[in-house]
Amino acid sequence: MKEPYEDLVLPGPPENRPYVAINMVATIDGKVVVRDDGKEMGELGSEVDHRAMRRLEKQCDGTLIGAGTLRGAPPSWCPATRVRATVTSSGWVPYDYAFLRSCDGTPVVFAASNAVNAPEGIQVRPFHGWAEALALLREEFGVQRLMVEGGPPLNAALIAEGLVDELFLTIAPKLKLGSGPTLASGDPLPFERMRSAELVSCQPVGSEVFLRYRLT
Repeated sequence: MKEPYEDLVLPGPPENRPYVAINMVATIDGKVVVRDDGKEMGELGSEVDHRAMRRLEKQCDGTLIGAGTLRGAPPSWCPATRVRATVTSSGWVPYDYAFLRSCDGTPVVFAASNAVNAPEGIQVRPFHGWAEALALLREEFGVQRLMVEGGPPLNAALIAEGLVDELFLTIAPKLKLGSGPTLASGDPLPFERMRSAELVSCQPVGSEVFLRYRLT
């Protein structure tokens, strides 16, 4: 049996922004593991999930992640995309992480304030909203397909603005309990504005389930 996404080919981009796909792993009860204190996050997904993530990244030429989620990622993590972008409102960005320093390609920081003092070689751009940021990634940096790796507030903001085309969700066979963050934590949408999704594929591997949704 083929592993998830071995034959995946993502569609081309719309006119004014990249094709945007979110990739997340969550527990059976819908929780994600996030850290925003500079310490590494635990792993929910298996090695199969990690390989699936790398296949998704290879389909994209850009990766976007929130600065808080980046701080909780392994310092050596560097996705195989030409452009790697993060966004910060506080200015607290781990510039020594491989995501921004040690890989080939172009690192980009979107800054919502002036409290950013980035090292040479990192492209800093002001943040004036997600529609403008995605348009800039397309027009200035040539990003055709963008993989979003969280965290939950970033996912929620993009979904709420209708800027996400697909969701790749791995269900890990674990239960976290409590009231922790979900894959898209933010202000709830009114019922009439709830986003709908079409199931594209569903593949169980062992006790994990790999879901691909197209947002409509």
